Amino acid sequence: KFELAVADYSAVLKSQSPKDAQAARVRQNRGAAYLRLGDWDRAIADFTVALDRDPKGRGADSILVSLGAAYFGKGDQNKALDSFSRAVKLNPASSSAVMNRAAVYLRSGDEALALADLDQVLRMQPDNAGALIGRGGLLARRGRMDEANADFTAALKRKPNNPQAWLGRAFAEDSLHNRAAAESDVRQAIRLDPSSAQAHQLLATLLQAD
Repeated sequence: KFELAVADYSAVLKSQSPKDAQAARVRQNRGAAYLRLGDWDRAIADFTVALDRDPKGRGADSILVSLGAAYFGKGDQNKALDSFSRAVKLNPASSSAVMNRAAVYLRSGDEALALADLDQVLRMQPDNAGALIGRGGLLARRGRMDEANADFTAALKRKPNNPQAWLGRAFAEDSLHNRAAAESDVRQAIRLDPSSAQAHQLLATLLQAD
């Protein structure tokens, strides 16, 4: 369906002047379709044209988030980071921009900055399951297992069918020597995602330790 959307938006653009304000919106929409198709370069081109129309206007932060997502998908971490940071500067209340920037920091190994951004997201949206899972993983890597466990538990209240949250809490429970709880959690993770090698490996380790 996204291919059809691209064709329709392209047809609209042929009938519009490039200077038409509506053309920028159509470019943004077509860019979103390209983004869903994984056509990063065409998405970047459309978002860039849409942004050039009014780089600091209403909705510019949303375009920057989409532009950053396209660069992130393409693997250009520097431009993704720049786009998300510009979006945050335009709209500090954009949890999407901050959350995406945290993902860039995490991929580039800047865990302290990623943690700071996830903290910021959760100040704005305390029930954001994605941020809770992300922060839980970072806290676990830093050995802060009680806090990680609390984040995964909070995430599961919002997203009880998220295998990543069950698996994260299983690792935390195991580190806290709560083997029965860890086994229960990892079995739930496997039920939700039978293909998870990490979950199967943890379960095998737990069973071998009994």
